[in-house]
Amino acid sequence: MQESSPDIVDIRTDKLGTKIKIKFNLDLTQVAPTLKNNFILTESGNQRLITNASVDVTNPSYLILTVSTDSLSEYTNKYPLKLSYNAPELDYMTTVYGVKVDSFTNKTVINVIGNFINLESTYYINFTNSSTLVTSTEWNNVEFTDVITN
Repeated sequence: MQESSPDIVDIRTDKLGTKIKIKFNLDLTQVAPTLKNNFILTESGNQRLITNASVDVTNPSYLILTVSTDSLSEYTNKYPLKLSYNAPELDYMTTVYGVKVDSFTNKTVINVIGNFINLESTYYINFTNSSTLVTSTEWNNVEFTDVITN
């Protein structure tokens, strides 16, 4: 049986900058909506608003914190992102084993906002002047798939 607080494996933004994903080494139980108030997210020392906290239902080892769109800078600015959590007395985070997640202070958040490297794109091209696709000429409709890498 698990008796110690889970370890944080990774903390990073999503590419759009609307989520902070915290990966733990153990699955979590769902959290109270008020848990968001126990997190402090800072960018270059300036506090940023966290609007929601929830456990990812498809992968419960992730806690997802939601932040307002455009409230964080892109990764190219290299502003430090830090996250702290003050475990409350009631309605705290627990693992599926019932173990309380301990408080933590100033954990570095990896910023990948705007880093759209390694994305796959599909392009459809019609080589006619027509605004409508010519349905009988399959050779005229070409599909490309492009994988962008560094």
